[in-house]
Amino acid sequence: MPLVISVMFTIGCETNAVLTETPEGEITGGKLAPSPEMPTGATGHQQPPTLADLVESVEPSVVSISVDIVSRGMFYNFTDEGSGTGMIIRPDGYILTNFHVVQDAKEIEVSMSDGRNFSAEIIGLDKLTDLAVIKIGAEDLPTVSFGDS
Repeated sequence: MPLVISVMFTIGCETNAVLTETPEGEITGGKLAPSPEMPTGATGHQQPPTLADLVESVEPSVVSISVDIVSRGMFYNFTDEGSGTGMIIRPDGYILTNFHVVQDAKEIEVSMSDGRNFSAEIIGLDKLTDLAVIKIGAEDLPTVSFGDS
């Protein structure tokens, strides 16, 4: 049994591996042909984007969010601070973030990667999915691209 697990792990680590089981219960591995959408290198293997490529492509649409939260104490109110991140989903300033980042926020400030700062307002909250939409007063902003898988 350990040999079977070891073989399955080795085959599974191979990119684009296809596992099939023969009628006798043996596991064999094969390889898929490269996808036509992905560029291939000199070796014929698919060359996925590097982490640096991915970071560079989304950086302009990722924002930092700082919040001020006023909490009530037994004898006095106090201000607490929080922070998180979000991503611009529409060029007219709509930003997707997490509910827990902006919940109970009295002030929300959004910092862009280009150094600009904006005040934001909450548009919608969903505690169940931990999502929130906030909006800043800006236009022609870079947006994050979503996949369709």
